[in-house]
Amino acid sequence: MNYQKKLSTEEILKEIESGNTIDTNAIDFVEPKAQLNQLSRAILDKFKSFSKFATACYISSSHLNEFLNGKKKFGRDKLIAICITLKYTIPETSQMLHRLGSTDLYSKNRRDFEILRCIKKGMTLDETNEHLLRNGLNDLYDKRKNP
Repeated sequence: MNYQKKLSTEEILKEIESGNTIDTNAIDFVEPKAQLNQLSRAILDKFKSFSKFATACYISSSHLNEFLNGKKKFGRDKLIAICITLKYTIPETSQMLHRLGSTDLYSKNRRDFEILRCIKKGMTLDETNEHLLRNGLNDLYDKRKNP
C-alpha cells in the first residue's frame, strides 16, 4: 500500500491501543541525525556561529559540537535552554524534547509550569533562570558556576 499521508502520533497510538497492525510505511519515523541537522540549521539561521550560540546557552562549544554530531547526549535542562535560546514556542519546545528522547514540560510540575510561562512570555535564558531562582526553583543552567 502506498501512503501519501503519514499517520500522526495520535493516530499511531490509537492504532497500537486498538491492537491493529500498522504498516511502517505509514509512519514518518524521526531519525536522530535528521533532528540534529534540523537543529543545526535553526541555530545558524539565528546565530552567526555555533560558538556564539554555545556561549548564549552557557554550553561549551566542544560539547555543543559533540551533541550536534550525535556523539554526546544532552540532559533535559540543556535541551530546554537550547529551545529558549532559539525562541521556540511551547509546541516547538515540546516537539524538540520528544524528538530528542526527553520528557515534555509538565504543567502540573511547579518548575515546568514556571518554565512554560517564561517561554510563553518570550523570556531569554537569563531572564528564565532569574525567574526560576526568584521563585526558589533550580535554574536551567547557572552561568555563575561556569563564568
